[in-house]
Amino acid sequence: YDDVEAESSAEAIRDHYQSRGYFEVDVTWQRARFPYLERIIYSIDEGPLLRVRERTFEVRAEPGARRAFTDDELAAVVQTRRYDAGFLSRTRPINASSKLLQADLEQLLQLYRGAGFLQAQVEVRVARHPRVRDSAAVLAGLVAAGSKATGLYVRFVIVEGRRTEVEHVAAAQLD
Repeated sequence: YDDVEAESSAEAIRDHYQSRGYFEVDVTWQRARFPYLERIIYSIDEGPLLRVRERTFEVRAEPGARRAFTDDELAAVVQTRRYDAGFLSRTRPINASSKLLQADLEQLLQLYRGAGFLQAQVEVRVARHPRVRDSAAVLAGLVAAGSKATGLYVRFVIVEGRRTEVEHVAAAQLD
């Protein structure tokens, strides 16, 4: 096996664990050489089981402009949602994964660009405790104090930018 294939397999293992709720899983690999063979050994640190407890949208519109989309409209295009595996749940529970969050980010960009917001920017922020939000210092303090993670708190930060509108379309004449 070459290094690319070994790393690809490690990524597949990460994806599998994340799909099971282990968002912070760490997968490493190393080669073990023996006299007549070589093996790839994967080490897996699952980390805590973390479910999405909250998903929010922080939208920054141009000064004086209304937001282009409501939270409900934004929620309709993303797959990441609060984990609910209850008996009366109307949706199938989904665990957050790096791939899912990236796909959601791209869906939001597509929604905004399709509505004329060509300069729209979207980023996703994931915290493991509601008090952490955007503060690395608070997170470091909680980890140092041995505070347990309470779940995943996902925030999509959207900067809409200015909407591009077409005022006039003219047909070009061919000679």
